[in-house]
Amino acid sequence: MTPPPALGVRETVAAIDDVVVRAVDLVIDASGEFGAWFSTMAAGLEGDPGAVQRLVQAGGQRDAQLTEGNGALVRMRLDDTLRVVQGIARRHPRRVEAHLRVDERRVAAGGAVPGGVERAAAARQLVRGWMDVDD
Repeated sequence: MTPPPALGVRETVAAIDDVVVRAVDLVIDASGEFGAWFSTMAAGLEGDPGAVQRLVQAGGQRDAQLTEGNGALVRMRLDDTLRVVQGIARRHPRRVEAHLRVDERRVAAGGAVPGGVERAAAARQLVRGWMDVDD
């Protein structure tokens, strides 16, 4: 599976693939930053300003644009979100791969799988494509 391009992505909420959403969630979870999440309503990353900023830094995307969300939350556009999570996957491949393997073991043991087993496998494959890792 070819990963979506990181630059110039301008999808609408309706066009966001469930596999991409799951892949983004996997990378965010692997980062250990639980104050941020992918919001399908906002079509991008959303969360506590500090948590989102730490993800931006981990992904090496200092130019990501943040906007105010509801209350004390900030949001990031989809194209910036994809650049950030792809950057995290590339810059921290061991951490991300370890999380993917834990997810695989959890699925193999019969754990709950958001969206189903096939979608979870496709999301892990997409993240590995972002990592540029040959396993």
